Amino acid sequence: MTTTHTDPTWTAAVTGRVYYAQHPTTGEFIAIRHNEPGYYASTVYTQDHADTLNQRQGITPAELDAAIVCSMFDNWRDFAKITARMEDRQQ
Repeated sequence: MTTTHTDPTWTAAVTGRVYYAQHPTTGEFIAIRHNEPGYYASTVYTQDHADTLNQRQGITPAELDAAIVCSMFDNWRDFAKITARMEDRQQ
């Protein structure tokens, strides 16, 4: 599921946690809303901008990787377990 979202300041205060990432296949920058399947198109156009937005929310690289997996498979209930696995892989 892809939904167009054009405001890069779309933040956790309004919608819940939002993760910014580069789509693994297309390379476009996307926004992932916590507890929702799929992703949204984003006006974030650089990795630095995505990193800054994630850092402002305190999102770790492991949490970002877990969010990508959870959004692809609609498996948010295992977010903590997947995050822990990603942390182990990054060490």
